[in-house]
Order: sequence, then C-alpha cells, then structure tokens
Amino acid sequence: MYFSKITTLHSPKNSLQTYLKQQVAKLDGLAVEDPAEFHAHLHSLVLRANARYSRCTPVQAYLMKTRVEGDRVAGIHGLVQIELYLQRGVFAPLEAGNPAHSTEAIQSTLFT
Repeated sequence: MYFSKITTLHSPKNSLQTYLKQQVAKLDGLAVEDPAEFHAHLHSLVLRANARYSRCTPVQAYLMKTRVEGDRVAGIHGLVQIELYLQRGVFAPLEAGNPAHSTEAIQSTLFT
C-alpha cells in the first residue's frame, strides 16, 4: 500500500496544463495499491487531455523509482511530481497496561 503526496506543482503555462492541474489535484492523499495502476490512470488522463487540447504542446506521464527503497515517484513532465510513499507500518497507541516511563519523555540537550 502506498500513500500519494503531491510534492511539486508548477504553475500552468497553457490550457492543457491548467486542465491537468485541476485533475491531478484530486489524486493528492490517496491510498494506492499498485504504482503501475496509478501510472496507467495518470497516463490515460494525459492521453485524453493531449487529444482534447491538441493545439497545446503535448505532455507525458512518468513513473520512476526513488532513492528510498520501495518508494516511487510519478508525475507529468513540466507540471507535477507525485511521491508514492510505501507504508512501512501502522501506528498503534500504547496499551493501557504499559504506560511510558518518565525517563522516556525527558529530552536530552547537547550541553549535558
């Protein structure tokens, strides 16, 4: 399971990019099962927009690996970059029977 987050969004330069910016804004914060399916959706969105706004310079969608193992980056060249973060665990609060010790909450400083 991945979490999508728009990390870069450039200002649109033509009506094609304005349309795609509105469509891509809906993809921020989604839970994504498969990055390849996410890229396929983004690619089909770009193809339809390129056909609709044929007088504008066409754009392309991409999907690449990142430096962090498991994470991916998708986007549209010159417009948007979407990070797909691999979910590595689930946050669970402490159980009622195991309270945190007071020494665990003390912050150490550089000067001690």
